[in-house]
Amino acid sequence: MFKTFKFVYLLFMILTGFNSVSAYADITPYRVVVNELSFGEIFGFPGSCTLDYSTNVVTNNSGFLCAEGLRFGVPGKIVIYGNPNKVMSIRLRNKINDGDGLAFSASGVFNVSGLPDTILIADNPQLINTGSTGNIVINFGGTLTNTTQQNFSQAFELIIEDALEFTEQ
Repeated sequence: MFKTFKFVYLLFMILTGFNSVSAYADITPYRVVVNELSFGEIFGFPGSCTLDYSTNVVTNNSGFLCAEGLRFGVPGKIVIYGNPNKVMSIRLRNKINDGDGLAFSASGVFNVSGLPDTILIADNPQLINTGSTGNIVINFGGTLTNTTQQNFSQAFELIIEDALEFTEQ
């Protein structure tokens, strides 16, 4: 009986195509935030600073937003879990200065196991292949700009509404 079943199964795969029998069930893609981006302690003065996603180094570009000298932050890291060997449209949005004096411009890479890294182009939808695992890792830093004096007595958090958009094609 085992030999008959094996033959019928093999015949079924040949007649219907090898890809029609899959070990994976399609999932609805979702994301997990592994690391929230953090520039560390910053000053409330106007200026700009950049967090390098590959070295974790925070560099003061102009003004006095970030301290001088060697400083480290935490790059953002998001993993999108999707279906293997599909294409995802992904967009990581920048934050424009909407009157609060703060703007953020993202920079980073998409990592997919077994495929070359893809440079992240913020505010532009990019088509990324999910590869054999279905997982896309986004590592990002960027430039934070402050154009107004901020209140020194309180911490502030920069929240970008709908910062990450992704859909499976």
